Amino acid sequence: MPGNNEVLSLPSNVLVKNHLSGNELQQALQQSETIISRSGYTTVMEILALQEKSILIPTPGQTEQEYLAERLMNQQWCFAIKQSTFDLIDCTKKAKKFSYKQATLSLFNKEKLQQILL
Repeated sequence: MPGNNEVLSLPSNVLVKNHLSGNELQQALQQSETIISRSGYTTVMEILALQEKSILIPTPGQTEQEYLAERLMNQQWCFAIKQSTFDLIDCTKKAKKFSYKQATLSLFNKEKLQQILL
């Protein structure tokens, strides 16, 4: 959330940003080895378009997020886990072993979509 300055105790290789502008968000997504995020529609589309590896955690009770996370994991486009069982270290280990497949997006290639998202 904008203005949230809460400090989290995390490993040195983990960077948390509470809020980013559009350009900052795209740059952060492109520079990340793995993106950990909610499975909201817009976020999922950006992750797939940029062909980045991700761990999706649907918001409990948000049926569209739960559906997207499950469907994308079944297609091997994203790794997904329920919030109730999320553990950062365990989850990242499982995600590294996960057999990701690149999403095939017929409307845009990666470069065109990056230009659109800028």
